[in-house]
Amino acid sequence: MLVEGISPKNERLRPVTASSTVAELQAVIKNGLTITARQPKNSTEMDQSIQLLHRALEREPSQAFWCKQLGVSRSALAVAKLRGRLSPSLAGNLCRLLNLEDELEHWVAIAGLEAEPPTYARSKIQSLLRTIA
Repeated sequence: MLVEGISPKNERLRPVTASSTVAELQAVIKNGLTITARQPKNSTEMDQSIQLLHRALEREPSQAFWCKQLGVSRSALAVAKLRGRLSPSLAGNLCRLLNLEDELEHWVAIAGLEAEPPTYARSKIQSLLRTIA
């Protein structure tokens, strides 16, 4: 996942990378900037938990609103965007708030797999999820 800081005037700023600290992300947020994520061109077609957050932001664009509904700090969502994935609990709670209870198990499973280090076992489960999804 490629992440950049974007100014309120849509001016591109220096890239925010995976090695950026939480303090750096908080400084970006305090300065009125938003963090946006773009998929690399070689990304797979499989669902990614961050897509759930994008759905939520399409419905209500205010990150502060979702932070309040989820009971998390603004930096929690900023870090999730930076990492390109949600925790299983954030994914499950977003499903609940978006009235996607029928998809809850799917999104929690995706988020749980994303939290696992890349292994052969993980790739086999991902392949299985692609076939049943």
